[in-house]
Amino acid sequence: MLMKIDRLVLEEIHECFPRLPRISWAFDTYQVEAAVGAAIQFFNATIYFFNENFEALGLSQELSHELLQILDRLIEEWAPYVTDTTVNEDVSQGISEFYRQLIKLVPKEGNAACVLSVISENLYQVAHLLSRVRKHLLVNETSRVGYFKDE
Repeated sequence: MLMKIDRLVLEEIHECFPRLPRISWAFDTYQVEAAVGAAIQFFNATIYFFNENFEALGLSQELSHELLQILDRLIEEWAPYVTDTTVNEDVSQGISEFYRQLIKLVPKEGNAACVLSVISENLYQVAHLLSRVRKHLLVNETSRVGYFKDE
């Protein structure tokens, strides 16, 4: 059932904006800081986008506030894994371009659902990326603990 829902979401995105590129989240899971840095950049850009466009997207102020709180908590949770040196300019530019395109589309009648769908798809990809990072961190922590037990 989940596979069907995933397919529907992807088809909906392509029907709405066939030429709108999705952000590429292809990172090596061993590049933890870079992956987390990109995720945080996306969360920050999403917060800004929702702050500026929640009414045009048909979101209530309450729902928008809840979404922003979730994104803020995610940023706080992952911030310790990032340093200033991990900011990737290509990723930053890709995220900025992504939201510049969406900002142009939001005001047009009937686009709100499609814009939210595209953002949701990217949030899903970021969640998947962070899941891979979390697994990597857990594996490294487990192997480090096991290493020190033998000494």
